[in-house]
Amino acid sequence: DFANATMYNNLTSYSGEYFLEGFFGRAEYNFANKYFFSASYRVDGSSRFAQDKRWGDFWAVGASWNAKQESFLQGVDWLDALRVKASYGTQGNDNIGYTTVYENLYRIDRVDGEASLTKTFRAAPEVTWEKSNNFNIGFETGFLDRIDLNVEYFIKETKDMIYNRPPALSQGSPVSQLVNDMDMMNKGIEFELSADVIKTRNVTWNLALNGTHYKNVITRIPSDWPEEGKQIGSFWREEGGSIYNYYLYEWAGVDPTNGLPQFNAYKVDEETGKPTDEFDKVVNSTSNATYRKTGKTPIPDLYGGFSTSLRAYGFDFSASFAYQLGGWTNDTVYAMLMSAGATGDNWHKDIFNRWTPQNTNTDVPRVQDNYQEANQTNTTRFLIKSSYLSLRNVTLGYTLPSKLLKNAGISGLRFYVTGDNVWYLSKRKGMDVRKSFSGGNGQTYSALRTVSAGVSLTF
Repeated sequence: DFANATMYNNLTSYSGEYFLEGFFGRAEYNFANKYFFSASYRVDGSSRFAQDKRWGDFWAVGASWNAKQESFLQGVDWLDALRVKASYGTQGNDNIGYTTVYENLYRIDRVDGEASLTKTFRAAPEVTWEKSNNFNIGFETGFLDRIDLNVEYFIKETKDMIYNRPPALSQGSPVSQLVNDMDMMNKGIEFELSADVIKTRNVTWNLALNGTHYKNVITRIPSDWPEEGKQIGSFWREEGGSIYNYYLYEWAGVDPTNGLPQFNAYKVDEETGKPTDEFDKVVNSTSNATYRKTGKTPIPDLYGGFSTSLRAYGFDFSASFAYQLGGWTNDTVYAMLMSAGATGDNWHKDIFNRWTPQNTNTDVPRVQDNYQEANQTNTTRFLIKSSYLSLRNVTLGYTLPSKLLKNAGISGLRFYVTGDNVWYLSKRKGMDVRKSFSGGNGQTYSALRTVSAGVSLTF
Protein backbone atom coordinates (compact mmCIF):
# COMPACT_ATOMS: atom_id res chain seq x y z
CA ASP A 1 0.00 0.00 0.00
CA PHE A 2 1.31 3.44 -0.91
CA ALA A 3 1.80 5.89 1.92
CA ASN A 4 1.00 8.68 -0.59
CA ALA A 5 -1.39 7.83 -3.40
CA THR A 6 -1.74 11.04 -5.43
CA MET A 7 1.23 13.43 -5.21
CA TYR A 8 4.55 11.60 -5.65
CA ASN A 9 6.63 14.09 -3.72
CA ASN A 10 7.58 11.26 -1.40
CA LEU A 11 6.59 7.63 -1.98
CA THR A 12 7.12 4.83 0.52
CA SER A 13 5.65 1.38 1.04
CA TYR A 14 6.26 -1.63 3.27
CA SER A 15 4.63 -4.94 4.06
CA GLY A 16 5.92 -8.01 5.83
CA GLU A 17 4.80 -11.31 7.34
CA TYR A 18 6.54 -13.80 9.61
CA PHE A 19 5.39 -17.20 10.81
CA LEU A 20 7.12 -19.70 13.10
CA GLU A 21 5.70 -23.14 13.81
CA GLY A 22 7.27 -25.48 16.33
CA PHE A 23 6.74 -28.94 17.81
CA PHE A 24 8.70 -30.00 20.85
CA GLY A 25 8.85 -32.54 23.62
CA ARG A 26 10.88 -33.18 26.75
CA ALA A 27 11.61 -36.18 28.95
CA GLU A 28 13.17 -36.22 32.42
CA TYR A 29 14.25 -39.05 34.68
CA ASN A 30 15.31 -39.03 38.33
CA PHE A 31 16.69 -42.10 40.09
CA ALA A 32 16.86 -42.04 43.91
CA ASN A 33 17.38 -38.26 43.88
CA LYS A 34 20.99 -39.00 42.83
CA TYR A 35 21.04 -39.34 39.06
CA PHE A 36 19.14 -37.01 36.77
CA PHE A 37 18.71 -37.27 33.02
CA SER A 38 16.88 -35.04 30.56
CA ALA A 39 16.35 -34.94 26.82
CA SER A 40 14.44 -32.65 24.51
CA TYR A 41 13.68 -32.53 20.83
CA ARG A 42 12.03 -29.84 18.74
CA VAL A 43 11.24 -29.16 15.10
CA ASP A 44 10.82 -25.55 13.99
CA GLY A 45 9.64 -24.17 10.68
CA SER A 46 10.31 -20.55 9.69
CA SER A 47 8.56 -18.66 6.90
CA ARG A 48 11.80 -16.78 6.22
CA PHE A 49 13.35 -19.77 4.41
CA ALA A 50 12.37 -21.61 1.24
CA GLN A 51 9.96 -24.51 1.60
CA ASP A 52 12.62 -27.21 1.34
CA LYS A 53 14.93 -25.34 3.78
CA ARG A 54 12.26 -24.20 6.22
CA TRP A 55 12.41 -26.91 8.90
CA GLY A 56 15.18 -27.36 11.42
CA ASP A 57 15.71 -30.18 13.94
CA PHE A 58 17.16 -29.25 17.32
CA TRP A 59 17.79 -31.42 20.36
CA ALA A 60 19.50 -31.49 23.74
CA VAL A 61 20.56 -34.03 26.37
CA GLY A 62 21.74 -33.45 29.92
CA ALA A 63 22.74 -35.32 33.05
CA SER A 64 23.64 -34.48 36.62
CA TRP A 65 24.88 -36.38 39.64
CA ASN A 66 23.82 -35.36 43.13
CA ALA A 67 26.92 -36.69 44.84
CA LYS A 68 25.87 -35.45 48.28
CA GLN A 69 23.19 -38.16 48.34
CA GLU A 70 25.79 -40.89 48.10
CA SER A 71 26.39 -42.80 51.34
CA PHE A 72 30.10 -41.99 51.39
CA LEU A 73 29.33 -38.24 51.55
CA GLN A 74 26.25 -38.11 53.75
CA GLY A 75 28.38 -38.16 56.87
CA VAL A 76 30.53 -35.22 55.74
CA ASP A 77 28.92 -32.42 57.76
CA TRP A 78 30.91 -29.52 56.32
CA LEU A 79 29.75 -30.36 52.77
CA ASP A 80 26.20 -29.14 52.21
CA ALA A 81 25.84 -29.93 48.50
CA LEU A 82 27.80 -31.31 45.56
CA ARG A 83 26.30 -31.68 42.12
CA VAL A 84 28.16 -32.45 38.88
CA LYS A 85 26.35 -31.61 35.63
CA ALA A 86 26.85 -31.73 31.87
CA SER A 87 24.72 -31.01 28.82
CA TYR A 88 24.92 -30.87 25.05
CA GLY A 89 22.37 -29.39 22.71
CA THR A 90 21.65 -27.60 19.45
CA GLN A 91 19.83 -24.35 18.68
CA GLY A 92 18.68 -22.55 15.54
CA ASN A 93 18.57 -18.89 14.58
CA ASP A 94 16.31 -17.41 11.91
CA ASN A 95 16.60 -13.77 13.07
CA ILE A 96 18.48 -12.69 9.97
CA GLY A 97 16.93 -9.28 9.26
CA TYR A 98 14.84 -10.26 6.23
CA THR A 99 11.17 -11.20 5.88
CA THR A 100 11.99 -13.85 3.29
CA VAL A 101 15.29 -14.90 1.76
CA TYR A 102 14.04 -17.20 -1.01
CA GLU A 103 12.57 -14.50 -3.27
CA ASN A 104 13.65 -11.16 -4.70
CA LEU A 105 12.62 -8.11 -2.69
CA TYR A 106 11.88 -4.70 -4.17
CA ARG A 107 11.48 -1.14 -2.98
CA ILE A 108 9.14 1.44 -4.48
CA ASP A 109 11.02 4.61 -5.36
CA ARG A 110 10.12 7.93 -6.92
CA VAL A 111 11.96 8.40 -10.23
CA ASP A 112 11.25 11.49 -12.32
CA GLY A 113 7.98 11.96 -10.46
CA GLU A 114 6.77 8.41 -11.17
CA ALA A 115 6.65 5.25 -9.05
CA SER A 116 9.42 2.79 -9.84
CA LEU A 117 10.48 -0.64 -8.53
CA THR A 118 14.08 -1.11 -7.37
CA LYS A 119 15.46 -4.52 -6.44
CA THR A 120 16.85 -4.41 -2.89
CA PHE A 121 17.51 -8.09 -2.21
CA ARG A 122 18.60 -10.99 -4.40
CA ALA A 123 16.78 -14.28 -3.75
CA ALA A 124 18.79 -16.84 -1.76
CA PRO A 125 16.68 -20.04 -1.80
CA GLU A 126 19.51 -22.21 -0.42
CA VAL A 127 19.87 -20.25 2.84
CA THR A 128 18.67 -22.04 5.96
CA TRP A 129 18.97 -21.89 9.76
CA GLU A 130 22.14 -20.80 11.51
CA LYS A 131 22.91 -23.60 13.96
CA SER A 132 24.68 -23.63 17.33
CA ASN A 133 26.09 -26.62 19.20
CA ASN A 134 26.37 -25.97 22.92
CA PHE A 135 28.37 -28.02 25.44
CA ASN A 136 28.40 -27.24 29.16
CA ILE A 137 30.03 -29.05 32.06
CA GLY A 138 30.39 -27.89 35.64
CA PHE A 139 29.60 -28.37 39.29
CA GLU A 140 27.63 -26.77 42.12
CA THR A 141 28.72 -27.04 45.72
CA GLY A 142 28.00 -25.60 49.13
CA PHE A 143 29.82 -26.04 52.40
CA LEU A 144 29.92 -24.84 56.00
CA ASP A 145 26.30 -23.68 55.58
CA ARG A 146 27.76 -20.38 54.41
CA ILE A 147 29.49 -20.71 51.03
CA ASP A 148 28.00 -21.61 47.62
CA LEU A 149 30.09 -22.06 44.47
CA ASN A 150 28.99 -22.73 40.90
CA VAL A 151 31.58 -23.22 38.12
CA GLU A 152 30.83 -24.03 34.49
CA TYR A 153 32.92 -24.53 31.35
CA PHE A 154 31.22 -23.98 28.00
CA ILE A 155 31.83 -24.37 24.29
CA LYS A 156 29.47 -22.87 21.72
CA GLU A 157 30.03 -23.71 18.06
CA THR A 158 28.01 -21.67 15.57
CA LYS A 159 27.69 -23.34 12.17
CA ASP A 160 26.40 -22.09 8.81
CA MET A 161 26.52 -18.44 9.81
CA ILE A 162 24.78 -16.24 7.26
CA TYR A 163 27.14 -14.06 5.26
CA ASN A 164 26.48 -11.37 2.62
CA ARG A 165 28.54 -12.54 -0.34
CA PRO A 166 29.28 -9.99 -3.09
CA PRO A 167 28.23 -11.47 -6.46
CA ALA A 168 30.04 -10.99 -9.74
CA LEU A 169 29.73 -7.48 -11.18
CA SER A 170 28.07 -8.95 -14.26
CA GLN A 171 25.08 -9.94 -12.10
CA GLY A 172 24.22 -6.30 -11.41
CA SER A 173 22.69 -4.93 -8.23
CA PRO A 174 22.04 -5.49 -5.40
CA VAL A 175 25.66 -5.96 -4.47
CA SER A 176 25.39 -8.94 -2.10
CA GLN A 177 23.64 -12.27 -1.64
CA LEU A 178 23.07 -14.31 1.53
CA VAL A 179 24.84 -17.66 1.95
CA ASN A 180 25.50 -20.04 4.88
CA ASP A 181 29.28 -19.89 4.72
CA MET A 182 31.01 -19.18 8.04
CA ASP A 183 31.64 -20.92 11.38
CA MET A 184 32.92 -19.69 14.74
CA MET A 185 33.39 -20.88 18.31
CA ASN A 186 33.13 -19.33 21.77
CA LYS A 187 34.59 -21.18 24.73
CA GLY A 188 35.21 -20.10 28.27
CA ILE A 189 34.37 -20.41 31.94
CA GLU A 190 31.74 -18.87 34.22
CA PHE A 191 31.65 -18.84 38.01
CA GLU A 192 29.37 -17.68 40.83
CA LEU A 193 30.49 -17.42 44.44
CA SER A 194 28.32 -16.45 47.41
CA ALA A 195 29.35 -16.38 51.08
CA ASP A 196 27.61 -15.44 54.33
CA VAL A 197 30.41 -13.68 56.18
CA ILE A 198 28.21 -13.19 59.24
CA LYS A 199 25.18 -15.36 59.91
CA THR A 200 23.51 -14.92 63.29
CA ARG A 201 19.94 -14.51 64.50
CA ASN A 202 20.01 -10.72 64.21
CA VAL A 203 22.78 -10.05 61.69
CA THR A 204 23.36 -11.49 58.21
CA TRP A 205 26.07 -10.21 55.89
CA ASN A 206 26.45 -11.73 52.43
CA LEU A 207 29.06 -11.18 49.71
CA ALA A 208 28.65 -12.46 46.14
CA LEU A 209 30.86 -12.46 43.05
CA ASN A 210 30.39 -13.72 39.49
CA GLY A 211 32.52 -13.60 36.37
CA THR A 212 32.88 -14.81 32.80
CA HIS A 213 35.99 -15.33 30.68
CA TYR A 214 35.82 -16.53 27.09
CA LYS A 215 37.61 -16.58 23.76
CA ASN A 216 36.12 -16.20 20.30
CA VAL A 217 37.62 -18.01 17.28
CA ILE A 218 36.59 -18.11 13.61
CA THR A 219 36.79 -21.77 12.56
CA ARG A 220 35.75 -21.37 8.91
CA ILE A 221 35.93 -18.30 6.70
CA PRO A 222 33.70 -17.77 3.64
CA SER A 223 34.91 -19.61 0.54
CA ASP A 224 35.27 -16.41 -1.52
CA TRP A 225 37.66 -14.78 0.98
CA PRO A 226 41.43 -14.68 0.52
CA GLU A 227 43.26 -17.40 2.43
CA GLU A 228 44.89 -14.88 4.76
CA GLY A 229 41.55 -13.31 5.75
CA LYS A 230 39.69 -10.11 4.99
CA GLN A 231 38.98 -6.65 6.36
CA ILE A 232 35.37 -6.17 7.45
CA GLY A 233 34.77 -2.62 8.63
CA SER A 234 37.15 -1.90 11.52
CA PHE A 235 38.03 -5.59 12.01
CA TRP A 236 40.29 -8.17 10.40
CA ARG A 237 38.72 -11.61 10.17
CA GLU A 238 40.74 -14.72 9.49
CA GLU A 239 40.51 -18.40 10.27
CA GLY A 240 41.88 -18.98 13.76
CA GLY A 241 41.36 -15.34 14.74
CA SER A 242 38.53 -13.60 16.53
CA ILE A 243 35.54 -12.09 14.77
CA TYR A 244 36.46 -8.91 16.68
CA ASN A 245 40.12 -8.07 15.98
CA TYR A 246 40.65 -4.38 15.30
CA TYR A 247 42.26 -3.58 11.95
CA LEU A 248 43.06 0.14 11.76
CA TYR A 249 45.62 2.74 10.76
CA GLU A 250 48.36 3.21 13.35
CA TRP A 251 48.24 6.57 15.08
CA ALA A 252 51.72 8.12 15.36
CA GLY A 253 50.91 11.30 17.30
CA VAL A 254 51.10 14.93 16.23
CA ASP A 255 53.89 16.53 14.21
CA PRO A 256 55.34 19.10 16.65
CA THR A 257 56.50 21.34 13.80
CA ASN A 258 53.10 21.96 12.19
CA GLY A 259 50.41 20.30 14.33
CA LEU A 260 49.33 17.78 11.67
CA PRO A 261 48.25 14.25 12.70
CA GLN A 262 50.67 11.43 11.88
CA PHE A 263 50.13 7.83 10.82
CA ASN A 264 52.49 4.93 10.13
CA ALA A 265 53.12 3.65 6.63
CA TYR A 266 54.81 0.31 5.83
CA LYS A 267 56.69 -0.86 2.76
CA VAL A 268 54.84 -2.78 0.06
CA ASP A 269 55.95 -6.10 -1.40
CA GLU A 270 56.69 -5.47 -5.10
CA GLU A 271 55.49 -8.93 -6.21
CA THR A 272 52.23 -9.21 -4.25
CA GLY A 273 51.46 -5.51 -3.87
CA LYS A 274 50.62 -6.11 -0.19
CA PRO A 275 52.05 -4.24 2.82
CA THR A 276 54.90 -5.89 4.72
CA ASP A 277 55.93 -5.64 8.38
CA GLU A 278 58.84 -3.38 7.44
CA PHE A 279 58.23 0.19 8.60
CA ASP A 280 58.61 2.84 5.89
CA LYS A 281 57.74 6.34 7.13
CA VAL A 282 55.32 8.58 9.00
CA VAL A 283 52.67 10.33 6.88
CA ASN A 284 50.09 13.07 7.54
CA SER A 285 47.13 11.42 5.79
CA THR A 286 45.37 8.07 6.17
CA SER A 287 45.25 7.83 2.38
CA ASN A 288 49.00 7.12 2.48
CA ALA A 289 49.02 5.10 5.74
CA THR A 290 48.76 1.32 6.15
CA TYR A 291 45.97 -0.67 7.74
CA ARG A 292 47.41 -2.93 10.46
CA LYS A 293 46.33 -5.68 12.82
CA THR A 294 46.33 -4.02 16.23
CA GLY A 295 46.20 -7.16 18.38
CA LYS A 296 43.36 -5.50 20.31
CA THR A 297 39.77 -6.68 20.64
CA PRO A 298 36.57 -5.51 22.35
CA ILE A 299 36.33 -8.91 24.10
CA PRO A 300 37.30 -8.42 27.77
CA ASP A 301 39.53 -10.75 29.75
CA LEU A 302 36.93 -10.94 32.52
CA TYR A 303 33.55 -9.37 33.18
CA GLY A 304 30.78 -9.81 35.72
CA GLY A 305 29.52 -8.31 38.95
CA PHE A 306 29.73 -8.42 42.72
CA SER A 307 27.34 -7.43 45.48
CA THR A 308 26.91 -7.19 49.21
CA SER A 309 23.83 -7.26 51.43
CA LEU A 310 23.50 -6.65 55.16
CA ARG A 311 20.52 -7.15 57.47
CA ALA A 312 20.75 -6.15 61.11
CA TYR A 313 18.10 -5.25 63.71
CA GLY A 314 15.51 -4.13 61.18
CA PHE A 315 17.93 -2.31 58.89
CA ASP A 316 18.80 -3.64 55.44
CA PHE A 317 21.50 -2.45 53.06
CA SER A 318 22.50 -3.75 49.64
CA ALA A 319 24.84 -2.65 46.87
CA SER A 320 25.55 -4.22 43.48
CA PHE A 321 28.49 -3.51 41.19
CA ALA A 322 29.37 -4.44 37.61
CA TYR A 323 32.92 -4.67 36.29
CA GLN A 324 34.98 -5.45 33.22
CA LEU A 325 38.71 -6.09 32.94
CA GLY A 326 40.43 -5.77 29.56
CA GLY A 327 39.09 -5.17 26.08
CA TRP A 328 39.12 -2.05 23.89
CA THR A 329 36.43 0.26 22.53
CA ASN A 330 36.62 2.51 19.48
CA ASP A 331 35.24 5.72 21.02
CA THR A 332 33.67 7.32 17.95
CA VAL A 333 31.53 9.65 20.06
CA TYR A 334 34.67 11.19 21.57
CA ALA A 335 36.19 11.32 18.07
CA MET A 336 33.28 13.40 16.79
CA LEU A 337 33.84 15.82 19.67
CA MET A 338 37.52 16.16 18.67
CA SER A 339 36.91 17.36 15.12
CA ALA A 340 38.67 20.23 13.40
CA GLY A 341 35.57 22.32 13.95
CA ALA A 342 32.60 23.49 11.92
CA THR A 343 29.72 25.90 12.51
CA GLY A 344 27.22 24.43 14.97
CA ASP A 345 29.45 21.54 16.13
CA ASN A 346 30.46 21.03 19.73
CA TRP A 347 33.90 20.14 21.11
CA HIS A 348 35.21 18.07 23.97
CA LYS A 349 37.15 20.04 26.57
CA ASP A 350 40.31 18.15 25.49
CA ILE A 351 40.37 20.42 22.42
CA PHE A 352 41.94 23.07 24.69
CA ASN A 353 45.10 20.92 24.55
CA ARG A 354 45.30 21.20 20.74
CA TRP A 355 48.56 21.99 18.96
CA THR A 356 49.47 25.67 18.74
CA PRO A 357 52.83 27.32 18.10
CA GLN A 358 53.04 27.75 21.87
CA ASN A 359 51.82 24.20 22.67
CA THR A 360 53.76 21.80 20.47
CA ASN A 361 54.06 18.85 22.87
CA THR A 362 50.53 17.43 22.51
CA ASP A 363 48.60 14.53 20.99
CA VAL A 364 45.70 16.73 19.76
CA PRO A 365 46.13 18.04 16.18
CA ARG A 366 45.75 21.69 15.31
CA VAL A 367 42.32 23.16 14.68
CA GLN A 368 41.75 23.84 11.00
CA ASP A 369 38.37 24.40 9.41
CA ASN A 370 36.99 21.23 7.74
CA TYR A 371 40.29 19.36 8.09
CA GLN A 372 39.09 15.77 7.76
CA GLU A 373 42.19 14.04 9.11
CA ALA A 374 41.78 15.62 12.56
CA ASN A 375 39.39 12.96 13.92
CA GLN A 376 39.65 9.88 11.71
CA THR A 377 37.82 7.08 13.57
CA ASN A 378 39.54 4.29 11.61
CA THR A 379 42.82 4.76 13.52
CA THR A 380 44.16 3.45 16.80
CA ARG A 381 44.03 6.97 18.24
CA PHE A 382 40.50 6.49 19.58
CA LEU A 383 40.90 2.95 20.91
CA ILE A 384 40.15 3.28 24.62
CA LYS A 385 40.54 0.62 27.30
CA SER A 386 37.15 -0.86 28.12
CA SER A 387 37.82 -1.74 31.74
CA TYR A 388 35.18 -0.22 33.99
CA LEU A 389 33.62 -0.38 37.44
CA SER A 390 30.08 0.75 38.12
CA LEU A 391 27.88 0.95 41.18
CA ARG A 392 24.60 -0.17 39.68
CA ASN A 393 22.33 0.04 42.71
CA VAL A 394 22.38 0.98 46.39
CA THR A 395 19.41 0.44 48.72
CA LEU A 396 19.00 1.32 52.40
CA GLY A 397 15.86 0.41 54.30
CA TYR A 398 14.38 0.01 57.76
CA THR A 399 11.49 -2.27 58.76
CA LEU A 400 9.62 -1.47 61.95
CA PRO A 401 9.28 -4.34 64.47
CA SER A 402 6.06 -6.25 63.88
CA LYS A 403 5.07 -6.11 67.55
CA LEU A 404 4.72 -2.31 67.30
CA LEU A 405 2.28 -2.63 64.40
CA LYS A 406 0.13 -5.60 65.45
CA ASN A 407 -2.55 -3.56 67.22
CA ALA A 408 -2.95 -1.33 64.14
CA GLY A 409 -3.64 -4.32 61.88
CA ILE A 410 -0.40 -3.79 59.97
CA SER A 411 1.87 -6.77 59.28
CA GLY A 412 4.78 -4.85 57.75
CA LEU A 413 6.04 -1.29 57.39
CA ARG A 414 9.34 -0.52 55.63
CA PHE A 415 10.93 2.80 54.72
CA TYR A 416 13.63 2.79 52.03
CA VAL A 417 15.77 4.91 49.73
CA THR A 418 17.42 3.52 46.61
CA GLY A 419 19.78 4.80 43.92
CA ASP A 420 20.36 3.43 40.39
CA ASN A 421 23.39 4.14 38.16
CA VAL A 422 25.01 5.74 41.16
CA TRP A 423 28.64 5.77 40.03
CA TYR A 424 30.69 4.77 36.98
CA LEU A 425 34.43 4.72 36.36
CA SER A 426 36.19 4.09 33.04
CA LYS A 427 39.18 5.32 31.05
CA ARG A 428 37.05 7.95 29.31
CA LYS A 429 34.95 9.82 31.87
CA GLY A 430 31.26 9.21 31.24
CA MET A 431 31.69 6.68 28.42
CA ASP A 432 29.62 3.57 29.02
CA VAL A 433 31.29 0.70 27.17
CA ARG A 434 28.33 -1.54 27.98
CA LYS A 435 26.17 0.31 25.45
CA SER A 436 28.21 -0.68 22.42
CA PHE A 437 30.35 -3.81 22.46
CA SER A 438 32.49 -2.88 19.45
CA GLY A 439 32.22 0.91 19.55
CA GLY A 440 30.80 2.80 16.60
CA ASN A 441 28.09 5.38 16.18
CA GLY A 442 25.65 3.44 18.37
CA GLN A 443 27.79 4.07 21.43
CA THR A 444 26.23 6.28 24.10
CA TYR A 445 27.25 7.78 27.39
CA SER A 446 26.27 6.67 30.89
CA ALA A 447 22.66 6.43 31.99
CA LEU A 448 21.29 9.12 34.28
CA ARG A 449 21.58 8.65 38.03
CA THR A 450 18.21 8.23 39.74
CA VAL A 451 17.40 8.36 43.47
CA SER A 452 14.04 7.43 44.92
CA ALA A 453 12.49 6.92 48.35
CA GLY A 454 9.38 5.05 49.37
CA VAL A 455 7.28 3.31 51.95
CA SER A 456 6.13 -0.31 51.75
CA LEU A 457 3.01 -1.03 53.79
CA THR A 458 1.46 -4.50 54.21
CA PHE A 459 -1.89 -5.12 55.93
